[in-house]
Amino acid sequence: MNGKIKLLFLSLVLASVLLAGCSGGQPESGAGTAETTPTPTEAGGQEGSGNPYDTANEISPPPEAADVHETIKPILDSVFGGAKLTDYLSSQGPGGKGVSLVYVVKNTIDSGKAQELRDRIASAGYTSIYGGMESDSFGFQFVKDNKILIVGGDIGGNYITVVWGEGS
Repeated sequence: MNGKIKLLFLSLVLASVLLAGCSGGQPESGAGTAETTPTPTEAGGQEGSGNPYDTANEISPPPEAADVHETIKPILDSVFGGAKLTDYLSSQGPGGKGVSLVYVVKNTIDSGKAQELRDRIASAGYTSIYGGMESDSFGFQFVKDNKILIVGGDIGGNYITVVWGEGS
């Protein structure tokens, strides 16, 4: 669970940066102007239960993320032998809107699979603009139709966070 919490925290930070960066230079409104949808929680995944994919309950994506889910999930299924959407965070503020999607994948993430994931997303029409891998994590940023897509996770883990956003 520690890796999942780390990924969720990372997705929240990335979504904040993404939305702040999409404001087009306009000053932010007063505090409390962003609306946030609560995150559904995963029911499975108890410690010691083996692969978290086996015990995870899959949820439906929020309506604003249906398109990105329809693009990303088949890629994750293909690269990792299966993927389940287990959590999300949806946010809208003065700079735009964004969604963080957390997937648990069946096969453990390694650097080769992370690179294959990057290549498949690029093949789906996204332009890779930034990214890389370290010994214990990876992160890639893409753009398509003025929308940002960020994908990241821990090498050796089973969770991938996908952050999607667009400016207003």
